[in-house]
Amino acid sequence: MNSLPNIFAFCPTFGRPKCIANILEQWKRMDYPDDKRELIIVDDGDQYRALANQKFPGNAEIISLPRRFSCFG
Repeated sequence: MNSLPNIFAFCPTFGRPKCIANILEQWKRMDYPDDKRELIIVDDGDQYRALANQKFPGNAEIISLPRRFSCFG
């Protein structure tokens, strides 16, 4: 049986709304089964709260946190 592997992408971000829109659009257009992929975008500045905890095409999700992490800059 030749099954495709699951893929997972993690994208930390802060202050890049145009970039997020582009990432979501490109992820949606991927030619890979939705049930085999997942994208998590972590906004550590709480700027995208209105988009948080929604499911986007291709199993993409934005998690918005109210504090900055020093390791992300």
